Amino acid sequence: MRSLIVPLGLYSCGASCAGISLLLLVSICPISCAFGASNVAPVVAIVPSAVQEAQHRGEPSKGRTELAQAASRPAPRTITGSSPYAVEGLHLGVRLSKASDEYGKFRCVPSEQFAGHTWCTRQQPGSESRGKFEATYSLLHAADGTIVYVNRFQAPAYWTGNEVDDDIQRQAKKIGTEPNILKLPAHSGPTKGTIATWGKLNLQLLDPTSIAALAEGRSVKKGLLVDYIGDFTRSARAGLPIYQISGGAGFGWIASYDANGRGTLRFFAADASAFTERQQQVPNVAAPLPSQEDRQRWKTKAIPALRSQALQPRP
Repeated sequence: MRSLIVPLGLYSCGASCAGISLLLLVSICPISCAFGASNVAPVVAIVPSAVQEAQHRGEPSKGRTELAQAASRPAPRTITGSSPYAVEGLHLGVRLSKASDEYGKFRCVPSEQFAGHTWCTRQQPGSESRGKFEATYSLLHAADGTIVYVNRFQAPAYWTGNEVDDDIQRQAKKIGTEPNILKLPAHSGPTKGTIATWGKLNLQLLDPTSIAALAEGRSVKKGLLVDYIGDFTRSARAGLPIYQISGGAGFGWIASYDANGRGTLRFFAADASAFTERQQQVPNVAAPLPSQEDRQRWKTKAIPALRSQALQPRP
């Protein structure tokens, strides 16, 4: 396979295509604009030939042209020693500067569920040869900007042949390890679904009470959730599995599709050990002082009764 030297960090991920081609672009999307200049080093990445990969997926010439143009851009800078788990150049454990152009693309608010963290989202329309789609990005970072979760969800996504398995294998080669695979049960209906995970990321089945709440259209604060079809309410009503993300740092990849090959695509990097679910804070209210009547009752009744129990022999 021919290779093309592509600078990391300055490639435009504007209208990337669905499925496999998008995953192949993960390593060449912008990160340098998101970080400061300290602790950085010039790097380049060796990626498969843009033309060959586009031909494999049957992508239009526009995509090949954009990739070829990226090769002539100057080599960027990136954080060294960052996590191998990333979504379009945003790596776990890297500090994202609020002054960066990348951060400016997101709408960010304090997290209602994770104390001391900020929740950011943005949407980006796109299209490929098989149709249009909407991509939704979400990101969770600590107070110092450290990324602990980054996600991309696309609907619809278009799948044919062995594209799902091929995508998973490409991601496995990129990460360097084989994934854990979960398949949507055959009795779940015509929709097919696959979840692949890497690293220390764990998925735990959501409790029945929370699933019932989701089926009623209510939200639950049970951390970050995962399902096969990208719709927790529909999954809960149809009896499809819903999982909580737990464990440590890792990568998740999820695809679903119907008989026509139309479905969804989600992939994310997360480190559940880096954040904790916000707990309800109980007000620290001092207990009222006992009245004179209460103190007298303790002296005449409660205290003698306790002394009598203490003197009784134990069995």
